Amino acid sequence: MFFIHTFSSMESAILLAMAFDRFIAIRNPLHYTVVLTPPRIIRMGLAAVVRGVVLMVPLPILLKRLPFCKGVILSHCYCYHPDIMKLACGPVKVNIIYGLSLVLCSFGVDSVFIVISYILILKTVLDIAS
Repeated sequence: MFFIHTFSSMESAILLAMAFDRFIAIRNPLHYTVVLTPPRIIRMGLAAVVRGVVLMVPLPILLKRLPFCKGVILSHCYCYHPDIMKLACGPVKVNIIYGLSLVLCSFGVDSVFIVISYILILKTVLDIAS
C-alpha cells in the first residue's frame, strides 16, 4: 500500500514538473537551458520523491493502530487504503481526515497547477499566433 500510494503521489508531481517544463520550453525556448539546468531538474525529481514518501509515511502507521475483526477480502489485488479502513473495527475518523486532506493537498494542488500551466501555454501560443 505504501509504495502504490507513494508512486501515485510521485507521478502527480512528475506530471506537474512536465507541465512546467513544457511551459518554459514554449514561453522562452532560447532560455530553456538557462532556466531548467540539470541540477534544477534533479532537485525537482528529488522533491517529488521526498514529497511522496513524506506524505505517505503516516498511512501505514495510522492503519497499524487499528483493530481488525473482519475477513481479509479486498476489492483490489493490492492494499487500497479505503478498503483496509472498511475492514477495521475501531474508529477510522483520523484515517478518513488524513486520506481526504492528502488527496486534496497533493493531487488537488498538482491538478490545479497543471491546469494553470496548460492555460498559460495556450495563452502563450495564442499570443504568438496573433
